[in-house]
Amino acid sequence: MPRLPTPLRWIVATALAGAAVGLAGGAGLGGTATLLLPGLALGLAQRIAMPDRLPPVWTLFSGLAWVAGALLDASLPLRPAGAGLWLVPTATMAIWQTFLINDVRTSWPWLPVSLLGALVLQLAAQAACAVGCRPVAYAFGPSAATVMSYLVGFAGYGLVTGAALPWLLRPRAVRSRA
Repeated sequence: MPRLPTPLRWIVATALAGAAVGLAGGAGLGGTATLLLPGLALGLAQRIAMPDRLPPVWTLFSGLAWVAGALLDASLPLRPAGAGLWLVPTATMAIWQTFLINDVRTSWPWLPVSLLGALVLQLAAQAACAVGCRPVAYAFGPSAATVMSYLVGFAGYGLVTGAALPWLLRPRAVRSRA
């Protein structure tokens, strides 16, 4: 069986990570699900999708960075315009991942790509819920609606970040000339 291209593996893995976080949130692990699970789930899914390109500590550092960002976000006295969009945790995770990818000079684009992905995540999850949460909840229960909105949202994040992967993962010399 042929192996899926890296961006497609990334998108699928990210969407499945979102479904896992949504399942945990729907099971009543609300605070724990949003504090601990997104970074760990994303890091693990991404590491599984690209084991040859990401270091073994990717999952751990992604999880820790997400927690640090979530705690920082919760402690801000003035909420930024993107409050509630997971922008601070995503930025913190992306900064750590930038250091793990290669070097800051050539992998800094990961930060704006990740932030755009977080924005798309939130918009896609809200749109999916606006259209499908009520029918899904009636048919399968409220947990299923939570899983569906997280799956769609994280798929949006994976689509944005996965689309950038071919450019971000080019050899350093090629990327520097671009």
